[in-house]
Amino acid sequence: MPLNLDKKGLIKKTSDVLAELDRPPRFFQDDTGKFRFFNKEGHSISLSGHTVDIFENAIKIISNFPSYRDISEKKIEDEYVQSLINILLSDPEYPDHVIKKEIDRCLKSLEESIDVHQVLIPIESFKLESIPELQIGIVRFRNHDLMLETEIPRLLEIIDNNPTIPESQKRLEKTHLDELVIKSFSNRVCADIKVKSEVEKSFQKALYEVNQVLNLLKCYIPLLFSPGSKVQIGIYGDHNNLSAGLRSFISIYQNGGFHCSSERFGELEPYKITPDILKHLKENCYLDLLGNILAKEANSREDLENRIINAMRWIGTGIQSGNDCDKILMFVIAIECLLNQKKDESISSAIAERCAFLLSEEPDRRIKNDEKIKRLYDIRSKIVHEGLTDITAEDVGSAQWLAISCLFGICHRLKDWKNLDQIIKWTKEQRYGLENETSNKSSSDN
Repeated sequence: MPLNLDKKGLIKKTSDVLAELDRPPRFFQDDTGKFRFFNKEGHSISLSGHTVDIFENAIKIISNFPSYRDISEKKIEDEYVQSLINILLSDPEYPDHVIKKEIDRCLKSLEESIDVHQVLIPIESFKLESIPELQIGIVRFRNHDLMLETEIPRLLEIIDNNPTIPESQKRLEKTHLDELVIKSFSNRVCADIKVKSEVEKSFQKALYEVNQVLNLLKCYIPLLFSPGSKVQIGIYGDHNNLSAGLRSFISIYQNGGFHCSSERFGELEPYKITPDILKHLKENCYLDLLGNILAKEANSREDLENRIINAMRWIGTGIQSGNDCDKILMFVIAIECLLNQKKDESISSAIAERCAFLLSEEPDRRIKNDEKIKRLYDIRSKIVHEGLTDITAEDVGSAQWLAISCLFGICHRLKDWKNLDQIIKWTKEQRYGLENETSNKSSSDN
């Protein structure tokens, strides 16, 4: 049992909850408007008023401790309610030693619920051509046909060999599985990932890891596909509103009459990875390096590695956004994730300088990039504070290029840098070195 968990506090809160349980339950809300009711295995427990706060604080004590963060709140709540029921059934006086024994049982049961789970998630608009599998970070992407050959027979075998399922029910289970797989996984790449958690939390953890990798792949969309291509990638169901159809508009003239317009749009262009594209991403776009960062445990990553992951999230979201204002804002956030230090007095000037030195060794180019960043911040300010909506494609493209370039620029120097302070120090050295060269050149000209 972890020694740092506040078990004494948990026991005290449990005692307070038990002392104010409503038995039989009252089906109304008190003056505070707080009411919780549980019915578990034929036993009812109702909580009202400040007792709800005490109960929820007890759940927080458990869920906030690292050993139990891989357990869903529902599982923690169910197990804790079961403990309350067990205490009430065993001793109506609920002395401390009875509470302590039941809390120990509850925590042990929660720890034992953690296991390794393999989670399969269908991916929308993603194609692997002549590539049966692709590993990025801890996520393995597999073609649908390969999954059908390996995983589905195994799942059917699990149903056949499960003694708890009646024979009459097994056929229905198989039919349900078949329908689920055909609808969600058919002709789609499948993300295959193993996560350690309680079963209900396994989906949440898997979705988080898969989305991290998809954010990385989204960052490559402007590099792999021509402008205007309708390329989006996401978990199946995320982009159903973008399937084939017709978008219609009506403009009504103030003095009478109207004009109809329509835009037909087809299915999304698939995000296709071929062996040549994969080679390009590995050799020129830091795919392996970024995949290795994603594969690390969060608490083992360096400062810049965490900044890179946050930046990929905002770049990917910005690229797939349908709103130009949102794109600008997200690309700026991505750049700040990479280069902003909270104590900076002038964010735009500090980031502009770091970006300028990071992206070029040529003084002229540095000056232009400095100006681009400052213009980008001016646009951002007008969007946020003045409601600017008239955004040019050139400004969006410039913001996107700056965000991706800063990401790749840091990846290129990641062997030398571990945190932002090292980038700031390097920038100052570059600035003063450049100024000295300029000063020396001016003296020699005189």
